[in-house]
Amino acid sequence: KNVEQPVKSGASPDMFGMSYGGRQPHAIWYNSLALLRDLGKKDATRRRDVVAALTPVAQTARPAVRLAAGLALVDLGSDAGREALIRGFESESGPISSDPSDQMTFPGRYPYDESSITACAHALARLGDRRGLRHPNSDVRLAAAEALTGKSDPDVRKMLEDLAKELEPDVDKLMKKGELTAPRSPGDYTNRYPANWVRTQRLLALRGDDRAFRQLVEAFLVDAGTYPREEAPLLPTLRLASWSNGPSPAQAILGTNDSVDQVLGRLRRLFEQDERWNSLPLKMLRTSLEEPGLQETKKAPQIKATEAEIEKLLDDSDPNRRAEGLAAAGYYRVDSFYAKVLDKVQTGTTIERRAAIYSLGFYGREVPDEVLRTLMRAEDIDLRSGAVELATRKNAARFARETMDLVRSQLAHAKDTTDDGETQSRVAYLPRLVSRLARGPIPQPMLDGLEDPDPKVRRIVVQALELSGNPDAIPDLVRLSHDPDSAVREAAEKAIRFLGPEG
Repeated sequence: KNVEQPVKSGASPDMFGMSYGGRQPHAIWYNSLALLRDLGKKDATRRRDVVAALTPVAQTARPAVRLAAGLALVDLGSDAGREALIRGFESESGPISSDPSDQMTFPGRYPYDESSITACAHALARLGDRRGLRHPNSDVRLAAAEALTGKSDPDVRKMLEDLAKELEPDVDKLMKKGELTAPRSPGDYTNRYPANWVRTQRLLALRGDDRAFRQLVEAFLVDAGTYPREEAPLLPTLRLASWSNGPSPAQAILGTNDSVDQVLGRLRRLFEQDERWNSLPLKMLRTSLEEPGLQETKKAPQIKATEAEIEKLLDDSDPNRRAEGLAAAGYYRVDSFYAKVLDKVQTGTTIERRAAIYSLGFYGREVPDEVLRTLMRAEDIDLRSGAVELATRKNAARFARETMDLVRSQLAHAKDTTDDGETQSRVAYLPRLVSRLARGPIPQPMLDGLEDPDPKVRRIVVQALELSGNPDAIPDLVRLSHDPDSAVREAAEKAIRFLGPEG
């Protein structure tokens, strides 16, 4: 209960909706529990003391606390929290680390901790309690089966075989609709096969079922054929990628035996006579199994784009390709393209202008002020944001008015797009951007922001002054320590403490 800077009632201290979750009492408690659990797991000499400390918590505390402590005890090999686990299995209470007084959760500390029933089924199975195998939800049954590792267990195998039959029609439907074979867009790495089907086949294959192993390999081959054959991009960070939870067929294949050598031997035994044995997908699969740490231990060679490759992109009819060429020109600092980049930042399409601003940041040259000011008046908020970021890297105060205009525009834009995570991240970055203005004498447009009618603007400027480290801001901050908005007052008091009291 002794928490530094407790969350206060009334106005949230975070005006952008991002709670200071790590300071919540229950967050600190759950983190402490996980650390204590890990201490007992790693140090056998302390395990008995840790179990003794957690046992009364798992038996007498309120339900959410009992449940978390009971799971920690299972990780320590103790069944002292069994009653709490049975209650958690019988009634869904949501994520394990949730707390009724706080909407935030802190997942990832226990297996399947996004659901109390699933987590408890897994934990109880680790204690030898098989009730999870009979649950109607397939997620729960699989969680229990994954904890029961005995390969000759007839109950588990029967459940998995029944579940495989139950899930097969879902895969058939997806195949008939063409959803498993449709070509992917570049950057699409989502898992198309149902996660529970993949998990079920892996557990069956782990128990010696060659048919299940074959089905995983067949699924891998189908999935491998959906990826595009394309040229490698010239830049490493221009493409967005999408992923999804759950195992892919390739990941599942790796977990079908106790060792990689056994997986390779099984693959060879079942597929070496298959005409697809030397196809590219199976060659890649074998290579990834033979050298599983290849991507981690060897860095990909840095291949610099040639001027001819960049020129080809710049002359392409597709504006997206031209944008890639503009970005590559700056990324590789090709001086011969600087004039074209500077021209496109003023005359290109929106995507070309954004890429050109990105490119100019790498060249490190002084961009004419009139060009920057023109960009800062653009209707496109991303273009304006990029221009201000570039313009304020040096002598930022000369663009103080434009920077403060951007702050107000970004806040207005964020108000209309509250579900846009990228927009909210840019708003959260504004104090760092505005802090550049106060590297020298604090410009008047920035100080005027302290009198803005919008408390969000006032708070951004207060945070920026704190980040700048400029003690000249203290007299102005003192006035805001009596601001009508509680969040602004707290930010001003914090900034004053950081910069030092006036005088």
